[in-house]
Amino acid sequence: MKKNLVIGYNSKNYAAKRLILDKIEGVIYKDMRFYNYYFWINIIWWILKILKISPLKGHKQYEKLFLKYKKLTFTKSKIDGLHLFNTVNYSEKLPWVLTVETFAPYDLKVLKKLENEKPDFSSLRNNKNFKKTIKLLAGNNCKGILPLSTCTYNIQLEIIKQFPEYLELIKNKMKVLHPPQELLIQNMDEKALSYDLNEKLRFIFIGRTFYLKGGLQMLKAFDKFKNTQNFEVTIVAKLDYKQNDFVFAAEKEIEETIKYIEQNKSWINHYESVSNSEVLQLIKNAHVGLLPTWVDTYGYALLECQAGGCPVISTNVRALSEINNNDLGWLIDVPTNRLNHPQFYSTNDFKEFAISIESGLAAILKNIFENKESIKQKGEACLEKIRREHNPIEYAKTLENIYNGNLKS
Repeated sequence: MKKNLVIGYNSKNYAAKRLILDKIEGVIYKDMRFYNYYFWINIIWWILKILKISPLKGHKQYEKLFLKYKKLTFTKSKIDGLHLFNTVNYSEKLPWVLTVETFAPYDLKVLKKLENEKPDFSSLRNNKNFKKTIKLLAGNNCKGILPLSTCTYNIQLEIIKQFPEYLELIKNKMKVLHPPQELLIQNMDEKALSYDLNEKLRFIFIGRTFYLKGGLQMLKAFDKFKNTQNFEVTIVAKLDYKQNDFVFAAEKEIEETIKYIEQNKSWINHYESVSNSEVLQLIKNAHVGLLPTWVDTYGYALLECQAGGCPVISTNVRALSEINNNDLGWLIDVPTNRLNHPQFYSTNDFKEFAISIESGLAAILKNIFENKESIKQKGEACLEKIRREHNPIEYAKTLENIYNGNLKS
């Protein structure tokens, strides 16, 4: 009888559920969080985080808590391998697979280099600690490094190039693997929308981080059409949510946004939080999705919209230009560097970026209102793309091959 694979994991967050957990029939998934040496070292930071008194915020807290794995030597944990997300395995023998969102090992100083107009990672060559971690990626027990997108692959490769002695070893383990996505509908008829000139257009915006996702610029763009076009916008987001690392909306702007939405309920439907099943139903009932985001490493909500035959207006940052285009939806062109990372880190750049989102979205909306028939055509293209490029069955087969040591299959 064939033995079931036992795969360990160290996170149950949304990304782990989306990319790792319960993806392969017959595989046994084992929670390894409490077996992790670094979990116990960082337990005090977890307590401070839960109590909301941690001096670490955002990226700094993430870097401290979630990015290392080392199996405790005094516990028995019979697993065939680990599948980690953005986390490096410091165990010397335990087989592991790594899914990468931006780059690994994750480091705030490296992130700052990525954010530059002209990214330069050459100084990493002299960083001994960073090099030690790179060596772990080159180790024989690392069976696969899976960037979420070609954009992530290119960023990771730029970093690995600084360590030529490990370049080929690591490059040969790298394989772009886009997330799986179930279809929400099988054909556009299931949406029961007519797409004619008299039908009210329904737009949907989904994003916990409303201001980072371009919510403020979105409202300003729609405001230009509220008296001349027949539409409604559904927003699923917390409007008072603040980013720790970057101010995408000042306190006054947040207050004004909440007041504006309250005063425009005739065309804005706002939900602070709804269940996932309700979100998916809202997508099925919508014509067009909205993701005019400042920065996004991938864009899972975009995939969900496409799976519901709902083409999306998005910016062109990071992986969004790979999973969206003007045949599938609409792209807002915003300033990026050569690695497709957004550029808004100076005061002037920030202002220009905001204008790019708002004006780009307004131009696209004008085009949509004048060419409603294009929505259904793009929706059909979205369904075909999800079938072809995000098939959960093919994704599972690929993962199982990688777990069994067949990365190139």
